[in-house]
Amino acid sequence: MGWNLVLGVYLMALGWHDARKGQVPLSWLGLGGALVLLQASTSWLFGDVGFADLAQSLCEGLIPGVLLLGLAWVTQKIGTGDGCALMVVGGMAGIGRCLGSFCCSLALSAFYAMVLLAVKKVSRKHCFPYLPFLAAGFWLEEAMRLLG
Repeated sequence: MGWNLVLGVYLMALGWHDARKGQVPLSWLGLGGALVLLQASTSWLFGDVGFADLAQSLCEGLIPGVLLLGLAWVTQKIGTGDGCALMVVGGMAGIGRCLGSFCCSLALSAFYAMVLLAVKKVSRKHCFPYLPFLAAGFWLEEAMRLLG
């Protein structure tokens, strides 16, 4: 639970900054990369996991974020910070938790967009920050994992 708490607080800070400023500082994304490396090195050094399993888990966990980065590059509609944050989630929590958090965040953001469109607060072209939804999706996925 310790690293999940660190990751959850980190995502909340990213989401808060993304909601207020519409972007995430590169230094904060670098901090996320450092957290991934710190978690991986402590897991390996304390013998929790072998090096080959650790490398495989890290590579698998980065896949969703890399795909989102590719989508951001192709469409120019998604921020690259969103993909980098998803890579941090995958690197720290693994691909299963990363995909669960990603799906929850997409569902939450879709519901939010539908509500805004239904009450005619925004147009179809409106953009809103994604990282608050990723943080909420991570905590929702964490709650489902702990309760189920």
